Amino acid sequence: MAKNKLPISFRLVKMEEKQFSTFDIPDVDVGKITQKVAFGFGADPEKRVIVCGCHYTLLVDEQPFINIHLLCFFAIEEKAWNEKLIKPGEILLDRDFAIHLASITASTTRGALFANTKNTIHQKYPMALIDTTNSIKEDISILI
Repeated sequence: MAKNKLPISFRLVKMEEKQFSTFDIPDVDVGKITQKVAFGFGADPEKRVIVCGCHYTLLVDEQPFINIHLLCFFAIEEKAWNEKLIKPGEILLDRDFAIHLASITASTTRGALFANTKNTIHQKYPMALIDTTNSIKEDISILI
């Protein structure tokens, strides 16, 4: 499929922290920590909004000790919505655009994690930088 690389005008209109939890752990060797990151997408066609979620978990010995799930809501300009995203029965996000939205969402999640762990024992475990190009391998189709 030929991709239309013209810019898509959008703005971040809402952030929603769906879940945040921490669990007490003994002082952990950073080398034993693993992370899980997942992104998901949804849409509200009536409002021309794309939702990108980031679910980030830090684990030690397969046990989670920090967990956050955050959603970012992006309002899309009407012309871009109609000409570039809406397709029969679906909303189609070009991979590059989805990566961009995921990067913004990951950064927003990082800030929320910082704010939630500030002045706690968990503040020494900041969210690592995420290469969203490895997380999103293809265009995203949201069925409507």
